[in-house]
Parts: sequence; C-alpha cells; structure tokens
Amino acid sequence: MEKQAPTGPPSCSSPLRPPGPPTNIMFQFLLGFTLGNVVGMYLAQNYDIPNLAKKLEEIKKDLDAKKKPPTS
Repeated sequence: MEKQAPTGPPSCSSPLRPPGPPTNIMFQFLLGFTLGNVVGMYLAQNYDIPNLAKKLEEIKKDLDAKKKPPTS
C-alpha cells in the first residue's frame, strides 16, 4: 500500500476549469485597463492635454541649439 504523491493543486485536476491564471486576477486587470481607458478618453476630450512627443522634440531642439557654438 504505497501512497501516491499529489500531482498538483486540486484546481488543476478539476475537469470544469482549465489550468491557467485565476479569473479574479484577469477580472482585476480588465477592470483596471477599461477604467484607465475611459478616464483617459474623458480627459483627452475635455481638457487640453499637451502632446508629450512634441514637447520632448522642442526641448531637444533647444538643448541642441544651446550646445552648438554660434557661427559668425
């Protein structure tokens, strides 16, 4: 009479639920992702949000202009 070692957690051997991440974690991710998108869309439509890519380009150009010695 030998005892067999357990093969994994009980949830893995259940035929009703395939192995994978728990649904609670997936639900939290989807809820946060959706809420973040909705808030972002609201802010973009109702407020003047600056374009960060353009701002960084302007800053880079200003820094490059200050680095170069003036040509005369």
